[in-house]
Amino acid sequence: MILRSTIDLEEHDEGQGQRQYSEEPDEEQLKKEQQRLVDDIDRYFAEAERIDKEEDEIYGEENDGFSLPAHLRDRKMRREHIREGLRQMKEEE
Repeated sequence: MILRSTIDLEEHDEGQGQRQYSEEPDEEQLKKEQQRLVDDIDRYFAEAERIDKEEDEIYGEENDGFSLPAHLRDRKMRREHIREGLRQMKEEE
């Protein structure tokens, strides 16, 4: 969102990252700021798309990264899996 009295700058002005104007920015300044924001958003989505493709290659397209593996989705199977892990840990002792 563009504020009437501030325009974000990539260089930091006095450590605050914004330059204060005593007057409203002119139309050219607003267009430049709008284009900078559009460019930032485009870079953000391009990076997200690149990361998504990399993760699809690693984990597969069907894996959303949030779902439990099939053997842990069911409560009974989850308990069995935990018990088996505990049994194996006891055997290793």
